[in-house]
Amino acid sequence: MVLSKENASIGIIGMGDMGRMINACDKPDSYNSLKDEFASDQGITIFPNGHLVSRISDYIIYSVEAAFIDRIVAEYGPSTKVGAIVGGQTSCKSPELQAFENHLPPDVEILSCHSLHGPKVAPKGQPLVLIQHRATDASMRFVEEVFSSFESKYVHLSGEMHDRITADTQAVTHAAFLSMGTAWSSNKKFPWEIARWVGGLENVKINITLRIYASKWHVYAGLAILNPAAKKQIHQYAQSVTELYKLMLEGRREDLKQRVKAAGAAVFKEGTEAQDLLLKDEVLDRFSLSQKPREAVPPNNHLSLLAIVDCWSKLGIVPYDHMICSTPLFRLWLGVTEYLFRNPELLDEVLDIAIDDHTFRADDLEFTFAARAWSDCVSFGDFESYRDRFERIQNYFAPRFPEAVKLASVHSENLGPSKAAPSLYRPEDETITILRTQYEGLLRTARQFENLKHRLLKGGVTLQSLDVLLSEPLLPIPGPAANTHFQGKQARNDEYQSTRNDGTRWTHTDEPRMTEEENGFYLIEKEETHSPEREEIQQGPATDEQRTVDIRGIPDRTTHRDLTNAICGGAILELYFKSFDHAARLSFTEPSAARVFVNNAKQHGFYIAGKKVEVSWAERQFFLRTFIKQNIDHGASRTLVIRNVNPNITEALIRQHLDHIHNLVVIDIQFSQGNAYISTNSVHNAMFARSCMMSRTAYKRMRIEFSLDECIRPFPKVEIYQKSNGKTVESPPKPAKKPTRPQSNRFESLSVENSGVSDVSTDSD
Repeated sequence: MVLSKENASIGIIGMGDMGRMINACDKPDSYNSLKDEFASDQGITIFPNGHLVSRISDYIIYSVEAAFIDRIVAEYGPSTKVGAIVGGQTSCKSPELQAFENHLPPDVEILSCHSLHGPKVAPKGQPLVLIQHRATDASMRFVEEVFSSFESKYVHLSGEMHDRITADTQAVTHAAFLSMGTAWSSNKKFPWEIARWVGGLENVKINITLRIYASKWHVYAGLAILNPAAKKQIHQYAQSVTELYKLMLEGRREDLKQRVKAAGAAVFKEGTEAQDLLLKDEVLDRFSLSQKPREAVPPNNHLSLLAIVDCWSKLGIVPYDHMICSTPLFRLWLGVTEYLFRNPELLDEVLDIAIDDHTFRADDLEFTFAARAWSDCVSFGDFESYRDRFERIQNYFAPRFPEAVKLASVHSENLGPSKAAPSLYRPEDETITILRTQYEGLLRTARQFENLKHRLLKGGVTLQSLDVLLSEPLLPIPGPAANTHFQGKQARNDEYQSTRNDGTRWTHTDEPRMTEEENGFYLIEKEETHSPEREEIQQGPATDEQRTVDIRGIPDRTTHRDLTNAICGGAILELYFKSFDHAARLSFTEPSAARVFVNNAKQHGFYIAGKKVEVSWAERQFFLRTFIKQNIDHGASRTLVIRNVNPNITEALIRQHLDHIHNLVVIDIQFSQGNAYISTNSVHNAMFARSCMMSRTAYKRMRIEFSLDECIRPFPKVEIYQKSNGKTVESPPKPAKKPTRPQSNRFESLSVENSGVSDVSTDSD
């Protein structure tokens, strides 16, 4: 069948700003909110995970951050539909295409794309790059048909050429305006409030800087860190800033003029003087924040703009060569430098000011520091460091974004239809200016509200009742209590009430209820057996998916390690230990393993630290979510292994890095043959811990994988011996490993806690 817009299914993995189409998914914890948000949109289906999107879609677009593209494609790529077309929307194509080649089946075609203009600009007439990496011409025609509704201008490039062009047109300018914002925040200044920062070029610089810091950090981090050409250019920009600033400090006028004019001649070549400027005086006058006439505005040496052109010339970059991929914002960036360098009198004045006038000297010092700091940050390749630096500056300007943007807004009609730079916002009379993220949040809330009203009315709620509900003041919605595990008893009525481990009562109906727990599990709740009125109900819930058992009568001072040393017969899904109650709830990944464990305990007994304990089916069973089970089927377990671990990685450091994960218990950490083995209390927490560790710089170039659960080992052999009176008895099985014993706490009996999870530290030597 020939694919077309009418019969094809389009899939989006990653519902970011650029990923709002047809079959889609995002992070699993975003599933419910996205499903509600798009409930009223026909033709858009939200799925819990990328596996469900991949297996049914004809064209799949990964709209995820460049830093995570390899991990996400590795997870969902194998589920791709046979013969499907796959692409991505990342700003750096080299790691994206490499991830596709590494993890996609060979029958899948690779045809990537990139909307250069970003998510906040109307796509009509803007460049849309298409990369036919491993695809037929028929597939290319299909993808062009899919994107035809955007009315964008197609640009056909290779992945390598795309990365080079994006670096040439964006890397240096990003570094320049990020450094401007950093310098202003370091000086604790809002530049539009200071007289020397007003006027045409100054206002454009402020406008561009605010546009960048009003965006998301990863938009710029992916290009800067993952694109090798961008790294080199950002380093050169910092070097150009430093060297030009030194010439200014040393008063070397002729050397400064010679270097800057040579750079201008290399970038703005002879014969281009007759071309129209991208920015003109009458347009710059409309940018002005100052009420003073142009000639009364204090001059500036424009170190940032001089360094941009110097950097381009050092690297042999001529931005005009890439005008086919130009966006409104790129033309604005280029227009600022072009305006300065193609005006010889203005350029001479700026260079003289750089030597003779010290008005901006302190600002230039902060700017130089900032440029070098951004270069170092990019060279380290640490996304978290980049994010921290970016968001710190963003938070500084955030309270003033509405005011600053209102003053510095560029109206697109001032630049003409082909040279328009879209404004951040368009303030008008009798309007309120807010952040775009706030505006989008209000739109999302409004859509969810309309969906809720529609469903209530469809379900039988009358308009009068709805009006009464809406007229009441909003009440706070209490969030779920952390670490909530239920206990219960049966009441005479069918009312359902729930409480936490504080011993208070809950009751429920005779029908089983499925309650969602954190970290991907459901609890199947049925009749409680300990009610005097219902003494005849002693058997657990009749289901083939029984995987949870209760262990009671656990000895004092028992640790998680003691429990895992004693458990045999199958992999552990979760081990929840309440030390004060001397009880534990154990769930196996396979129900068959749980049955064998219970039968073995009934036949031979189950011993912990030499003491026989009680084992029984739990009244409340864990129901395993599909996406967790899929990960287990692909090798996920509660045990992690760090391959080729760095000698600097210690047990204490690993525990420190994982300490923030809620309900995670690090049972044991062992180092063997250059690897580190980490034993935890649950599979879902181990999955989260693995993702957390993979995002940390400390584990760079180390492979973090799942390891075989040690509890899969067979049950120990039971020794049978004969007493002197002729009777045969069984001896308690020896534990797989002799548990360590912490010192006894003689004040433990004075504890006022009802229950609690045993301290992690008791599980470590």
